[in-house]
Amino acid sequence: MLSDKVASYLIKNKNIVDKDKQEIIFFGAEVFFGMMLGILVTMLIAYFLNIHTMVFWMLLASLLIRKTGGGAHSNNPLNCLLITIMIYNLLAYIGILSFNFVENYIQTIVIIVFLLCLIILMLKSPVESPQKPLAVQQRSLLRKLSFIAIVIVFSFQMLVLYKLNPIISYSISLIILWQSLMLTSVGHKLIHKIDTILECFFKKRRCN
Repeated sequence: MLSDKVASYLIKNKNIVDKDKQEIIFFGAEVFFGMMLGILVTMLIAYFLNIHTMVFWMLLASLLIRKTGGGAHSNNPLNCLLITIMIYNLLAYIGILSFNFVENYIQTIVIIVFLLCLIILMLKSPVESPQKPLAVQQRSLLRKLSFIAIVIVFSFQMLVLYKLNPIISYSISLIILWQSLMLTSVGHKLIHKIDTILECFFKKRRCN
């Protein structure tokens, strides 16, 4: 895998001999390349579905929250890819289908989602991965950055709401709700459940 080759190069180039640090680098490289692949495939599918503009802004906004606040992780890179493709495109379509029903309440929805996400970040952020534990200073920095990230996203939403297209602001709120859920124990249980369903599905496919 490309991620393994990059991780091995970094370990060799930096002369890293500590096994724990090596595992963290391998994990980080796998997550990074998996994320890049997820973004590319998600955007490609969104393009063919003609919802790429919405999905692009949803990806950008959620990445700001995800990379600072953390969240639930899938146990399998393939599952992670499938969940990413499914969630972003599904929520974009939900945004399109439900927009006419909530059009007059978009500002209220954006504000409520912002406040809800802010509260969850205050209580949970940052949610670290077991494979990549954070030092105390890292946790403090990421916690502050997560607050800054949600304020930036909210400010952008309000700008888009009045100056560009309110449906984009609405769709961002939907994905921020999802990312907020991923910070909670309910979100972790949900991802675990989806992992289990996908693994069972692929096992049956292999058996057939």
